[in-house]
Amino acid sequence: MEKRKIRILIKEPNKPCYVRDDLVDSLHNYQSIVGGLIESVVVQELSKEGIVCYCNEEGKLLELEPNFVLVWDEKIYDCVCGTVVFLRDDGEGGNASLTDEDIEFITSYLNLLSDLRGLM
Repeated sequence: MEKRKIRILIKEPNKPCYVRDDLVDSLHNYQSIVGGLIESVVVQELSKEGIVCYCNEEGKLLELEPNFVLVWDEKIYDCVCGTVVFLRDDGEGGNASLTDEDIEFITSYLNLLSDLRGLM
């Protein structure tokens, strides 16, 4: 049986986002991209749209490079470190492909956050 492939967005620290259209939806692949065990991070504005964010759960302990800040109720409260994967929640506990609109929304939002990173 062929594994399901999905479309994701990857954001490495200090680099532009890029799309992977051919990623097999598996825990191993997400761990490989972020370089360790994954942790789901709530990015308030993206979560409202059903977008999921995975990062390395030990990113700070491993002193991975900062990627973007987290904002809640218009206040900076944390920073995500290391490479991050964005995908869509399928509403049934699984993952789904991002749409073109999702990718545009995530990229625009991350551009706004990059301006705030220097404030931490």
